Amino acid sequence: EVAINGCGSVIDINGTTGIGTVDGDEIKVYTASGALVVESAKAMQIAVYSLNGRLVETLNVAAGKNVYDTLPAGTYVVGNSKVIIK
Repeated sequence: EVAINGCGSVIDINGTTGIGTVDGDEIKVYTASGALVVESAKAMQIAVYSLNGRLVETLNVAAGKNVYDTLPAGTYVVGNSKVIIK
């Protein structure tokens, strides 16, 4: 914590300092053989968006490795990742 004289506030410099995973829901998103692959430590739902921001699909992700081969070729935003399916 840092106190700034005359400010009347205390700033916590050891807290969150950037954008990242806040609740530990780390996932790995990539493509392989024309399919979308999502690896997750726990079950969750994840949204798939087109580049113009349209929701394409909401995926039910199980813990472990999940392979989705139903998406057509294109570029998508999945979680915090941009992927290209060929």
